[in-house]
Amino acid sequence: MENPAKKREFRLGKAPESEFRIEARRGVRRTHARIREERDGLRLHAHGPVRLNGQPVREVLLHDKDLLQLGQLTLLRVHIPGTGDAPIGFEPAGRSARPRSHDRVSLIRVTVGVLAFAILVASAALVVHVTRPPEEGARRAELVFERQRTDTHIDRMRDDMTRKLGAVERSLAHMDRGVDARIRRAVADNPELRAARVAVEELQDSHEAAERVIARCSPSVCVIQGAYAFGREVDGKWRFLREIDKSPEVEDNVPLSLDGKGTVFRIEYTGTGFLVDSKGLVLTNRHIAQPWWKNDAATPIVSAGFEPRFLYLRAYFPGRTKPIVFDPDKSMPAEEADLAMLVGKPGDLVLPDPLPLARNDALPSGRAVVLLGYPSGLSAMLARADDEVAQRLSDQEPFDPIRILDELAAQGLVRPLPTQGHVNDLVAGKLLFDAASEVGGSGAPVLDLEGRVVAVNYGILKAFSGANFGVPIRYARPLLAQATSR
Repeated sequence: MENPAKKREFRLGKAPESEFRIEARRGVRRTHARIREERDGLRLHAHGPVRLNGQPVREVLLHDKDLLQLGQLTLLRVHIPGTGDAPIGFEPAGRSARPRSHDRVSLIRVTVGVLAFAILVASAALVVHVTRPPEEGARRAELVFERQRTDTHIDRMRDDMTRKLGAVERSLAHMDRGVDARIRRAVADNPELRAARVAVEELQDSHEAAERVIARCSPSVCVIQGAYAFGREVDGKWRFLREIDKSPEVEDNVPLSLDGKGTVFRIEYTGTGFLVDSKGLVLTNRHIAQPWWKNDAATPIVSAGFEPRFLYLRAYFPGRTKPIVFDPDKSMPAEEADLAMLVGKPGDLVLPDPLPLARNDALPSGRAVVLLGYPSGLSAMLARADDEVAQRLSDQEPFDPIRILDELAAQGLVRPLPTQGHVNDLVAGKLLFDAASEVGGSGAPVLDLEGRVVAVNYGILKAFSGANFGVPIRYARPLLAQATSR
């Protein structure tokens, strides 16, 4: 078995495109398992029956010299080199260590092993006896002759067993081919079986394609974090609205004043965006880039003559420990759709690859899609952390969302949540789909199974939990062209 060059993900199975291809064996699927490189090491995700060191597993961290059993007969020994440049490897480890009554090859091999061991032990004892000082020359010659005859007999038995094992292997291979041929004929002769097989293969292909999209596109989807406040100029100086009273008795409608000495009244939020250009252009919703836009809570304050102003606007990409900072004054909102382009200042931050935009976003109903976003914001990411870390961050006083997100990013917990669904309809410039989402998922890319963005998630139909709204990606093309031409 050839070891491929080091990759972020490996597939084990009998499919020709598998990085670790296994010749057809009982119980081995086309893609039987996947191995991904993660922060804590190499993690195996099983799609078929897998045993690790004799125990059944679904998801497990691999270690050097672990013994994997795929299906009924295939045994592999894991080889993880000590250096990061060398690739992971697998080497055959023989058939199952516990022979079954129907596995004639395993029984023969066990029998041969026991017989050979017994003969070798007898030979060793004979050698020890021969090396003792003989009392008579005739006795010594007789023992030497017996030893030579025993060695010749062992060689003949070994050759005979080798021939028999080869014959059994060829017979089993012939039987496997015959069973496969009978199954194919039965499926071909039965329309219902043929249709069921096609449906299963399509479902498996769709599942594997979605996994590839998630692995390839997740690094380019960022969580956006922002905060803004309201104020205006007084005597040539900008003043923010501040809270006059923060007493426990006052829960809602906190009095605000430009002359107050309390905390600046701020609104903090999170959303989702994704990279569309290597220079730091991030596409998201307009209500994320301008959170007061069409916001019922902000409208009365704006109507009273106060202006919104950002306190900060930034984003984290998965695997990065430093944020990308946006210039709010350079944000480019769309006029006819809930879309906006954020212009980032990456500095020395190495950005991931931009996501490609689909040429045709008019997907037919029923087409599978993948949604990658950050629904529920910090709460969902804290839920992925260890209990001790989550409790420590949640109990911090005062609650500081900037510090919390910085620590979550440092621990590698900034990762988009993938959900899958299907297109329901395309009406009046809206793509309806049923992949699950929640507040915080606004701005998330809706991807086809080729990894191309077909829409940008912007709303939830609350009256019907099975539908979300997305802005078709064709409305983003003018924004991208305008931003790249600057």
